[in-house]
Amino acid sequence: MVSTLVSLTITILLFHFATQIIQLSSTADNRTDLEVRQFFHFVLDELKTSENVHVQSNQLQFTNTDQELVTIGRTKDKVLRQVNHQGNDYLLFSLQSFSVQSHHGVITMKIITKDGGSYEKDIYYKTES
Repeated sequence: MVSTLVSLTITILLFHFATQIIQLSSTADNRTDLEVRQFFHFVLDELKTSENVHVQSNQLQFTNTDQELVTIGRTKDKVLRQVNHQGNDYLLFSLQSFSVQSHHGVITMKIITKDGGSYEKDIYYKTES
């Protein structure tokens, strides 16, 4: 009788901890999704008020409202934002790949994270007339 109660208690505890571990792993996936979505939103907001938007060497470059050159590109496994080639503002981490392409007023950004998440965003921007 006592051994049955001990076994039942251990089983319940293991089940409880297993449930917690599963929830933690799904939270990490959701966090990565939110980070990438926030990154896309941040880039979109910056492009709304920018000028001279172009893609060069897999980097997004544009002039902001203060007439500063902003560059967003990959360095190692991170996405880095620099202003006038200075500073280190990291926007994303743990990347497997990052690409930026531009074609007729549309910037396509593709991101693959180290945990296998794949993201793509088309951002429409104003072109010089």
